[in-house]
Amino acid sequence: YFGKAAESLELPPPTVMKPVQLWTGKQLISLMLRPSHKSTVLVNLEMPEKNFSHGDPYFCRNDGYVIFYNSELIAGNLGKKILGGSKPGLTFVLIRDNSPAVAAACLGRLSKLSARWLGTRGMSFGIDDVTASPDIEAFKKEQVAEKYAYVDEKIEEYKQGKLPLKPGCDAEQTLEAVINGELGKIRNSVGDRLEKVLPRFNKPRIMAQCGSKGSPINLSQMIVCLGQQNVGGQRIQNGFVNRTLPHFKKFSKTPQSRGFVEDSFFSGLNPFEYFFHTMGGREGLVDTAVKTAETGYMQRKLIKALEDLGLKYDMTVRTSDGTVVQFVCGDDGLNPAMMEGKSKPLNFEHTMNHVQHV
Repeated sequence: YFGKAAESLELPPPTVMKPVQLWTGKQLISLMLRPSHKSTVLVNLEMPEKNFSHGDPYFCRNDGYVIFYNSELIAGNLGKKILGGSKPGLTFVLIRDNSPAVAAACLGRLSKLSARWLGTRGMSFGIDDVTASPDIEAFKKEQVAEKYAYVDEKIEEYKQGKLPLKPGCDAEQTLEAVINGELGKIRNSVGDRLEKVLPRFNKPRIMAQCGSKGSPINLSQMIVCLGQQNVGGQRIQNGFVNRTLPHFKKFSKTPQSRGFVEDSFFSGLNPFEYFFHTMGGREGLVDTAVKTAETGYMQRKLIKALEDLGLKYDMTVRTSDGTVVQFVCGDDGLNPAMMEGKSKPLNFEHTMNHVQHV
């Protein structure tokens, strides 16, 4: 399923013996790194994953602290931080402490197994995964009612001229900043709550937690509440005469009239919520198109300016005609590709840990 035909595998003793022999996922990962006792691949790594609960690393309630001891996965869930291409991750450690060929072989086994798993078991989610529980619905209504009351209070203060002004802002700008900030908290608080209460095997939650795709905000938008829609960093501005749409009263500053969407993708949007959502969506599309052109032009200018620079054998950086630009490359002579950890030539803690275990 994950090795080459000629490769010999030594199965570890099963974790569960009766009534059926069963192995754990951690044993499978360990076998991928070191298929048999003849293999000299040794990985020693300790690192918090995205779902680490910020307590004692060795007693993480989410199993979010990853520990490899001599190529055996002792604890932790593997996510993007470990399996991705980041510096302190598994691939980097395999290359550094073993060799690129070993890293390629391990990644090959992982790819084979992943493709097999997705082909037989699959990874899909349906309506059940995005159906809100009564508890979450109640929490959303409570949050929305609380923030609406706060916003109404601020609007009343604004009308009476009693609203404390923010530095450099007039009364209207202050009111907009306060309301936008307060309504933005609803989606975040509901998203954080969702991550805690959703079942462990909820597919969107798994994807958000392991870092493959999505975020708590995406979960919140699908299941509970789309939240405040913004155009140009502000709430939806008046498009008709003194109002956003004909559905609302003139000069209205209420959350609904300025682009707050209380519904979710699951429950469905009403006409004006849908319209506000498309306004926010269009800004994202235009931004993407404009940024691509601007960053592409910036990159081209940089490349044209630096294309004849080269690192010479005396460690100086010179142009094609021999003019010295830097006497030492980068002013420190260090190769960024070979740095370990946070801009250090060597991660002493990792090296010491590896030597002690080996």
